[in-house]
Amino acid sequence: MVVAVVASAVALPTDAGAAKAKHKHAAKPVVTVRGVSASSSRAVTGARVTLRAKVRNGGRRTARVKVVFYASANARRDKHDVTLGSARTAKLKHGKSGRAKLRASLPKAVKRGSWTLFACVPEGKRALCAKAAHKLVVQAPPTPPVQPASPPPAPPAPPTAQTVQIGTDVDWGYSEHADGTNVQNGDTITSTVRLGDAVAGQAGYDRADLPAQPSVTGTESTIIDGATDPDKGDDASQAVTLPFAFPFAGVTTNQIGVSTNGWISPAGPAIDYTNDEWRDDYRGGPQALGANVAAIAPLWVDLALAGDGAMATTAGRIVLVTAPGGDSVAIRWETYEYRGNGKQAFEAVLFKDGRIRFDYMDRSQISDGALPTATGISPGVGGRSADMTWSEAATAPDHSVLFTPRALAAASDVPEGAVSVTLPRDSSFVSADPSCHLAASPTTTTAGRVDCAVPSVAVGATATATVSWRAPRLDLFGSPEQTAAWDAGAQATSTRELAFGDFRDGSSVQLTPETGRSGANWSAVVALSTPEDTALRHPRLDGVLPAGLTIVGTLTDGHLNAEPGLQCPTLPAPGAGGPYGCELPNDLSANSRAGLVIGPAAPGTYGPISFTVTADNLRVPLQASTTLVVGP
Repeated sequence: MVVAVVASAVALPTDAGAAKAKHKHAAKPVVTVRGVSASSSRAVTGARVTLRAKVRNGGRRTARVKVVFYASANARRDKHDVTLGSARTAKLKHGKSGRAKLRASLPKAVKRGSWTLFACVPEGKRALCAKAAHKLVVQAPPTPPVQPASPPPAPPAPPTAQTVQIGTDVDWGYSEHADGTNVQNGDTITSTVRLGDAVAGQAGYDRADLPAQPSVTGTESTIIDGATDPDKGDDASQAVTLPFAFPFAGVTTNQIGVSTNGWISPAGPAIDYTNDEWRDDYRGGPQALGANVAAIAPLWVDLALAGDGAMATTAGRIVLVTAPGGDSVAIRWETYEYRGNGKQAFEAVLFKDGRIRFDYMDRSQISDGALPTATGISPGVGGRSADMTWSEAATAPDHSVLFTPRALAAASDVPEGAVSVTLPRDSSFVSADPSCHLAASPTTTTAGRVDCAVPSVAVGATATATVSWRAPRLDLFGSPEQTAAWDAGAQATSTRELAFGDFRDGSSVQLTPETGRSGANWSAVVALSTPEDTALRHPRLDGVLPAGLTIVGTLTDGHLNAEPGLQCPTLPAPGAGGPYGCELPNDLSANSRAGLVIGPAAPGTYGPISFTVTADNLRVPLQASTTLVVGP
């Protein structure tokens, strides 16, 4: 059987090679643009689509090329077209080609009907444009069926005193290193595991609105200055060393990443500004964000310190302010909303006891069409939820917000133990702390494991372990997944699993009946369709093979027995028939093919051939069956 996933609407997984939607300082090159396409030929009104265009840089300078995408109702590029947004390529040298990719929501102006897509590159007073070969058909969204009432969720288990948090030196929202370069296959990535015992924030936070507080005064030091370092004025992350170990979400750290886009990462770089994607994750935005990304976000949106995109009359900056006495510091942004509607000034105050306060000083209007702003905190710990508010408000809050760590139950020191850290499939081990050793090497179908000895951890303290590994083929595997498990009496686990979207009700699967001939291999095509082109998480294929047929191989992207292929621990004996079970490649989505090949059979009728497709984010298993007729 061949499994083929066919898009019928839109796509929004995090793409490891996705180019960012803006850059302010590249020279405009002489370019050509072609190969315009959308992630699907059909979409529902208001849905999101992924648009792509291939660009060749004919200029003399290395540059990131800006591409603007339009939708045209009359198949001509004119003033009546609807602007869908813009994106930039990676840096292209003279004569080199690259792709611009835009994840965009279809505006209300793109109504039901057929639309022609254009991709244009501004060139002075004119634009070079290319037209998509296929039209985009926009339909009304399906009416969702009435669902039976769900039983109330079980109450959460009381938290343990121990916390495990895992983070890397990569921002997986953009799949970028701290210096802004894209992660490439084979790049070395370092994961840091923090193990805390009864640290403030482990039991969560109480959130309270306060009257607007004045900005913190004290000793200032510049983190990023848009006037003196314009290259870091937009979509940049700067590592900052705090003057004290700050307790956050159950672990302590004095190393944080500060983003120009209005948020702080206590567990790695902070670059990403497309925070609205989390709201559509199949686990729910607060759960998905809370389990995967540690974030302190006073105003998480698309911001810039300088450059033509910000339309700033004076360059902005980010500063660290140490209050007298040293019991708190403030990270203050003096910046501009990217689309240029004036200054935004706000700060995140970090207290030594774990409290966090957001203050807002300058509150200019945020542009229509800007990404929703996010305000709140996210622990970045498995099983935990984010206290994050997404807002369409035209301005930042007019009051201060205080997060206070909840009281912890009595705890004691944790004795010596161990922590196990997984290595993603298709990665390879590089190095680790002296207390660690490689316990199992990863393969293309299984994760590896590194085990590290952990010393005794006192109440209120944090231990760390670091492991370095080479990135897998991100174009095949998506964002890597990692878990860390600490033997601390009660086992705790943290997971990096950045998956977006949900296969909605209305998904379907068909197994096309086929005829075969004696002496030839035969494959049945399994086609999945869904209103949203979203990757399947940990998909499985289970079925029953009739007697007389034999599974002779696996198929991936059209290649027999290719990697990354299927793991099939359960297969019937040749010709005997019976049940089979296989794990499909993770992140299986549109344009991916994976399945089984059935070997030669004697003439006759075989059936029913049945199967079931399941996945973490597939609400209802998909089932189908067919009959095979083999001729002479």
